[in-house]
Amino acid sequence: MLGKVIAYDAAHRSHLLVSVRTWLEHNRRMGEAAAALHVHPNTLAYRLRRFSELSGRDLDSSAAFAEVWLAIRAARQLGLST
Repeated sequence: MLGKVIAYDAAHRSHLLVSVRTWLEHNRRMGEAAAALHVHPNTLAYRLRRFSELSGRDLDSSAAFAEVWLAIRAARQLGLST
C-alpha cells in the first residue's frame, strides 16, 4: 500500500508519509498537524491529497483510515520510514 508513496518521497523529497503520519497522530486536525510540520495547512492538504492519489486510499473512509494507520505503523517498525 505504501510502496508508491515511499518511492515518491525518495524521488521528490516530498515528505508525504511523514505528513500523513503527523496528521493522524494529531487526530486529523489540520491546523495542529500543519503547525507540527511547520507548513501551511494548504501544503498539508495538498500532501494528503497526493498521498491518497498514490496509495489509492481515501483518507475520509474509516476503513482506509485504519489500513493507512496500521501500514504506517508497520513501515516504521520495519525501518521503512522515519
